[in-house]
Amino acid sequence: HNKRVAIDLTLPEHLPVLYADFKQLRQVLYNCFANSEEVMSDGGKITICAQELAGERLELRLTDTGPGVADDDLKLIFKKFFTTKKKGIGLGLPVCRQIVRAHNGSITLKNNPGGGASIILRLPLRPLITIGHGRRTNRAA
Repeated sequence: HNKRVAIDLTLPEHLPVLYADFKQLRQVLYNCFANSEEVMSDGGKITICAQELAGERLELRLTDTGPGVADDDLKLIFKKFFTTKKKGIGLGLPVCRQIVRAHNGSITLKNNPGGGASIILRLPLRPLITIGHGRRTNRAA
């Protein structure tokens, strides 16, 4: 953990239960934090917010005060082996996307108008189950 990076956690009082693989989502969050921390070696702030979206999804938003991502790189950031780092092989964010998609969710990265970038995770609140012939659906509550 970079001691010059402050972390601000903003969560609503009552968040719904998220049915997901804890270890896999921990890996996603770790990769997102690590990327944000790396680009803020001189210090900065990471803000984590969560909200329920229409009772269907949970949105987690990690926003940093780093330099943001070059526009050309935004198109490639989730491609395997694409990296902007001197030390990196370009698998962190592609693996994050694979994990989030396996949970029937989405992950996006965007630059913020005032600087920095946000990683937005949207995950379904209902667990994904497999029904006949490999079709997947969200189980009703």
